[in-house]
Amino acid sequence: MPGSVPPKIDDAPRSFIGVGTRELTISLAGIIGAALIFFIKSMPMMFRVFFAVIVAGAALYIAFGRDQTTGRRIEEMLTDFLTFHGREKFYQKGVVHEERNKWETTPKPEKPKRTKPVKDSMPRKTFAKVEPLSLTWTAAFKVCSVALLAMLLTYLWG
Repeated sequence: MPGSVPPKIDDAPRSFIGVGTRELTISLAGIIGAALIFFIKSMPMMFRVFFAVIVAGAALYIAFGRDQTTGRRIEEMLTDFLTFHGREKFYQKGVVHEERNKWETTPKPEKPKRTKPVKDSMPRKTFAKVEPLSLTWTAAFKVCSVALLAMLLTYLWG
């Protein structure tokens, strides 16, 4: 089929529990950072819990989060954003915007049909199946709301 996009096959190496080394490294760094924040004695307990939950939740969303439409990781999204906004901007002399007649009908190009991604013929033997999280603003809101709830519970407990 001309113009069709081949399915993206996830060929990332997996560990014995079904999670890659990238996800394990980021998650472990977030948990260690949360533990270090939690054991700082210069802040009140409820603020330590708040910041620890924020750091751990952000690390987990960075590790397991993917874009909903394209399936890209956060690093790929940031590099695309920075290369787009970091490029040189220039104007071409003599280019004029042409307005088309509203009533003029132009044939619309056909959209390529989407195909379902090909699944592996041999399922991987894993301890648990990990689904990617969606990287949206609601994800950041979820992490902040859980952190506020943990801070409130710590305040009421203490």
